[in-house]
Amino acid sequence: MVPGRRELHRPPPIAYVTMFLFGLLVAAGAHALRNFAIECNQREVLRVSSPDGTADAVLVEPLVSWFGEAPSLYLVPRGDSAPAWGAVARVSSYGEVPMLDWASPQLLEMRLTRGCIESFSNVWHSSDIEDGNYYVEIRLGPESALTCIQVPSPATLRSVSVPGAGAGAAAPGGR
Repeated sequence: MVPGRRELHRPPPIAYVTMFLFGLLVAAGAHALRNFAIECNQREVLRVSSPDGTADAVLVEPLVSWFGEAPSLYLVPRGDSAPAWGAVARVSSYGEVPMLDWASPQLLEMRLTRGCIESFSNVWHSSDIEDGNYYVEIRLGPESALTCIQVPSPATLRSVSVPGAGAGAAAPGGR
């Protein structure tokens, strides 16, 4: 040992393993807490049971919009509540509540008059029904053209003034 120098102490390998496992535990706890908060923040808007009575289509909205997901459609075994994960569709900006219609026991149609589809899956599977052999097909049926993105007309663009461009300056795309 050199005088005036401290010897470095290395932690035992179990300390590294313990810290790694602690990190995993914190991440899993945060995920579980997030899911719990989202489930508590959901309000069921519509529930429609399948013709064979094995599954429910459940449309939920967040109670507090800044904390939670967009309005979501879940398929669940009959009577179950909507979970915080696994939505088959996320819809925003819909005017009227979407219509849910079971065309057959394993075919669900979701009809919208307007709205934006943020995410969509056309098939749902449950391991809890019929020993894991239960599938439902989901179809979107817009009643009219879904106008999510409003594109301004060329006339509107020409009439918009550009800040800082001075008098008589045309807007981008204008003449």
